Amino acid sequence: YGRIVQTCTEHAYTGEFRRRFAFDEPHMCPCDNTTLETREHILTQCPRFEQWRGGLRAISRDTVLSEILGTRKGIEALEVFLHHSKAFTRPLDIRLPHDRAAQPPGPEDPPTLDNG
Repeated sequence: YGRIVQTCTEHAYTGEFRRRFAFDEPHMCPCDNTTLETREHILTQCPRFEQWRGGLRAISRDTVLSEILGTRKGIEALEVFLHHSKAFTRPLDIRLPHDRAAQPPGPEDPPTLDNG
């Protein structure tokens, strides 16, 4: 639930959020290191999250944010997307599920905050 509210209010953990609050962490998306990592980029364009975007597209073919964030069905699809993709969480690098299982967390991998 927490990440849903953070996503809707643009207080989700993104480069745009980190830039706004002057966090000393990267602002650009790791997908290309040139695009500002924003809520819209993650939900509609970022290739790191493409495999989980189907449910959002079922609600809004063109992933229009007002349809996703402003309707009950959109919020339900967002909940599924957030749960499976782990979008808007730390650490910054999103690993595919098979990569996560192969590499146990080490001291350089802080635990992921999962508020959703």
